[in-house]
Amino acid sequence: MAQKAKRLEEVLFLSGEVAEVVSYADYFARRPLFSSLRIKNTGEETVDGLLLHVEATNGMLVACEKQLEIPYESVVEVQLDNLLSPLYFANAEEVREERVTVTLKKDKRVIASFECAVKTLPFDYWQGIDGDQELFASFVR
Repeated sequence: MAQKAKRLEEVLFLSGEVAEVVSYADYFARRPLFSSLRIKNTGEETVDGLLLHVEATNGMLVACEKQLEIPYESVVEVQLDNLLSPLYFANAEEVREERVTVTLKKDKRVIASFECAVKTLPFDYWQGIDGDQELFASFVR
């Protein structure tokens, strides 16, 4: 008897860790928004034709879509560079909390997704002593 093929939702898993606070200094230093963004395939077949889409509220991120292929029984670490929008941070006047949504699709069907919150700072703010001290130098000429 043939074994029933598993659905993609049962074999593909999306996980990530995002920076808690970001500012223009993070854009200027080209720091990644995600410290970790992984897709795990527990299935017995390679899955290709996947589309990873990242978006945020109020234009905090530039448009980002990436085509992916995930080998069978493996984990892929996805690198996304230059996601932060300099225009958003140059015009920011107050501390805000933005929602970032990461969606994995195949043939326009959502396979996996997650959402997280990111605090954004105005142009001339610094994260404070809990933040990265090197970023403080971003405002020194």
